[in-house]
Amino acid sequence: MSEPLFSIITINYNNKAGLKKTMDSVLEQDFQDYEYIIIDGGSSDGSRELIESYLADPKCKKRVSFWSSEPDTGIYNAMNKGIARAKGAFVNLLNSGDAFCKNVLAQLAPIAKENFGKILYGAVNFYEGGKFVLTLGRSADGLPQNMIAHQSCFVPLELYKKHGPYDESYKITSDYEKFLRFYANKEEFIFTNLIIADYDNEGISAKKNDLVLQENRRAREKYGFYVQPKKPLIKPLLHFLLPGACFWLAKFLLKPFRPQQAQSQSVSSAALM
Repeated sequence: MSEPLFSIITINYNNKAGLKKTMDSVLEQDFQDYEYIIIDGGSSDGSRELIESYLADPKCKKRVSFWSSEPDTGIYNAMNKGIARAKGAFVNLLNSGDAFCKNVLAQLAPIAKENFGKILYGAVNFYEGGKFVLTLGRSADGLPQNMIAHQSCFVPLELYKKHGPYDESYKITSDYEKFLRFYANKEEFIFTNLIIADYDNEGISAKKNDLVLQENRRAREKYGFYVQPKKPLIKPLLHFLLPGACFWLAKFLLKPFRPQQAQSQSVSSAALM
């Protein structure tokens, strides 16, 4: 049996409703040349039982090549577990709560077959609190400034083997570090002009903005993309000019009083002579 074209990996922890949404969007795809890998972090909310209920259906069981439900050390540890099990030519990471657009794998397949070894990516429908906000599709040329939507990315498995796993020392933005690694090593990105998935901004990175900024800066510095922000000139200029300006202003305002004092002194002197 030949290896599948796509490996779809879903990681989950205590997000049963989100997991169901994601699994449905994968298993309902018309295109069938893919394997599905589910990595659950030992959830206690019924996620494991949900997976088992899907696997009772022979059609679903055929698509799921591997699944596990056990504790892990974080989202990137779970992603690395999934990638280690992948056999497809391209790997996509679709976390629980995100969802593929209808029949998008069928639309992507011919593009993938013409671009083996290249990173394919597209756009995502961006939601916040369940409400549609916009369709977002950043260019990979902007990676030194912003991450592209990882839900839309299909990375050749060979590139994961070539460049190593996700750096688990990053708690929130290891996906950004990973894609900067691809970019810095001149891997080729191909924009597919497809809306790949629906993404709901409810993840951990949306809730810990300070850590996101810190880790993003660390990743940019690692690959030489960090540029120290230019300090505005107005502040140092004020520090330099303000004391002198205040001195001359005070001198100017007090000037009318000085001749009167001199005149009264001279009159007094004349009276004494």
